[in-house]
Amino acid sequence: MTILYFKCKKCNKEFDFDVGKISDFVNKRFRMENGPACPLCGNSEESNILLLDKNTPELQELLNKEARKRAIRTYKHGELICYEAIFGGSSMLHIEFRDGEYKIGDYYCVNPLCDCSEVVLHAFHTHSDLDMPLWKFVYDYKLNKLSEREDITEEDSQEVIKKLQNEDKDIFSKRHLELKKELRHPLHNKFFKNKKSLLKIGRNDPCPCGSGKKYKKCCLKL
Repeated sequence: MTILYFKCKKCNKEFDFDVGKISDFVNKRFRMENGPACPLCGNSEESNILLLDKNTPELQELLNKEARKRAIRTYKHGELICYEAIFGGSSMLHIEFRDGEYKIGDYYCVNPLCDCSEVVLHAFHTHSDLDMPLWKFVYDYKLNKLSEREDITEEDSQEVIKKLQNEDKDIFSKRHLELKKELRHPLHNKFFKNKKSLLKIGRNDPCPCGSGKKYKKCCLKL
């Protein structure tokens, strides 16, 4: 059951309606299992039914859940995952920098057996979608080292890091650890949900998770 709030343009009545399951999220548009209908006049024409702003928190929660499921479903070995994709839009980093405000996407390796300490930072205008970053670079938070800069100078990259670490100098290591802990079991289930396939994996075979280690020293321990 999913209760959302609407307004009928024909009779000007606000009403709540159980739209059932919400699915097929694309560019913040979605499909409702049950189309809303005005309880007063019976109007169910999509063009005459307005979705009210008071739904924003509920819809954002649904969007966050869908983004999390999609990130886990589409994950492939060796890829990085954005912190915001798992913990929701409110977890996105924000900074004021040079000529405006930016939101920063931080991407990490989530292999539980990898001890890398790099984060890939992508910058976007505050009110833009997360499509093409304005600039990006890699930062090793243990070595305090910058690399692979695109469309940003080293001086500006250092300034961005300084701003992001202003309130918490360990922000990247903490977020990296949180992400790995949160995804350890979901990713294990993703790659090992078919129990029959496990019968074909020997203890000394390479682990299917892509760590490069033997199965007995890797995901067999989970």
